[in-house]
Amino acid sequence: MRFLTCLVVVVMGCGGGDVEVDDTEYAPLPGSTLRVAQSSSGIDEQELNLEIFSNQRECATYMHVIQEENRDLCPPHVDRMSGEVRLGFHFLFKEGGQAPLAVTDELLDINALQVYHNSRQVMAGQQGYDTELIPHNPEPTRQLYILMIDGSGSMKNNAISGRPRMEEVRNALLMKSVRESFFPEGQVKTAVAIFTFTQGEPKPLGGELKLLRSEAAYVSHIRDHLRLPRSNEFTHLYDAVQYSVTTLIQGEGPINTFLAENNAFPTVVVLTDGFNNVSNTQACSDNADRLKRLLRTLDEARHSAGVTSNFRPTVYTVGLGKPIRGNFSLPERLNYEENTSRTLCGRNASAQISGHLEERGIDNVSLEWIAVTGGGRANIQRNKRGLGQAFQETAAQRYNWFELRYRVPPALLRRGFETIIRLTSPVSEGSIRFSPSAWLDAPPAAITENGWTEPKPYRVTLMMILPFLGVVMLLSYLSAALYNARRVLFGRTRPPRSRP
Repeated sequence: MRFLTCLVVVVMGCGGGDVEVDDTEYAPLPGSTLRVAQSSSGIDEQELNLEIFSNQRECATYMHVIQEENRDLCPPHVDRMSGEVRLGFHFLFKEGGQAPLAVTDELLDINALQVYHNSRQVMAGQQGYDTELIPHNPEPTRQLYILMIDGSGSMKNNAISGRPRMEEVRNALLMKSVRESFFPEGQVKTAVAIFTFTQGEPKPLGGELKLLRSEAAYVSHIRDHLRLPRSNEFTHLYDAVQYSVTTLIQGEGPINTFLAENNAFPTVVVLTDGFNNVSNTQACSDNADRLKRLLRTLDEARHSAGVTSNFRPTVYTVGLGKPIRGNFSLPERLNYEENTSRTLCGRNASAQISGHLEERGIDNVSLEWIAVTGGGRANIQRNKRGLGQAFQETAAQRYNWFELRYRVPPALLRRGFETIIRLTSPVSEGSIRFSPSAWLDAPPAAITENGWTEPKPYRVTLMMILPFLGVVMLLSYLSAALYNARRVLFGRTRPPRSRP
């Protein structure tokens, strides 16, 4: 009987969400032959905590953000037959509280959301490997969008469409999809503040700072005031970003008041068609130290002690034109302090910006660094439609938790393994360990129409092991019957002789 009890525990899984575990202990994973350790979250200098759900108890803790119909999708699921692993996870601010995350094409890209199985990156397209990210529970969030529009003289030049660049931007901002993204339906409060920047302090569009709280006010304000630049001033891009994350958000004024009263999140969107340029003779290399100082300021604005979540800016950068360094990609080890004129400009370090580099394209390297340090994303586009998509991404729907599914060759699930989920922007990482049984597999899960598997209910497992248990019990009965029959046949049933 003890053997049968152990067999049931191994095949069916025991314990569950109520089992207390720590970083060194494993608890049985219900419905499988695996054990799972409590997940860990945290790497140095990460912006958000990525927490992987280890069991039903953790899922129940956050059931207010997990819809009832998705409850079974939250705990880990491993199918060793198909080589599939499914994990639920969410993001938390470092000081605590849910951190809803926007889902964009870049987030879904494997370079932004990286999955590692025992230190090997799992990438879709490789034979035997696949990944999919499924967002759950969308949540409109209160936001204040600060739009910083390049108002330098180059914005009068024509875009690839043949229209002036500023007109291209204006048409993109007025697209219905962009308007609806900034002002979603429902009771969630959002507002938009629009500025233009050249030399000196950025100026509110129309000359007076207005928080546009409705789609109608937004459309009217842009149509009335967003015009071609009247001067040929330079592009003080870095100053505009610094002004946004310090003076506007941290200083007293309507923007700071709106954030405090509505518990809203500030999202800064900076659009330019060129380089940070402050004089006719400036070379690209002159921006290296200036960019470092800006990134330090941006880092402090997001991570200094005392900065609460609703005053932490998220910065998106949008470029209109062609990237000057099309093959550039950020280093795996992100450290802006190591930026040099060579890493910023490549072979263009000594080249002059005015009349040379700005005519060839956009400083996409600076835009990438500003965005990744600001917790947002960089987006380079060349027409109205592309700009509209870029603006939509800055206002993308936020989701409270996510489901990751990935597939590896089944043989890799025959031994203990660790799964690491890493997000590169904003920087975040979480991991979880599994210990499979060396001898037994749970029944294979059912394959669904989308190609992934769904675990079978416990009754299926029970029906599979009941015949085996019946055979064992029958053999136990027959063993006793044969023993008694042998005693009868060989005359061993007589009572023992009494002693004299």
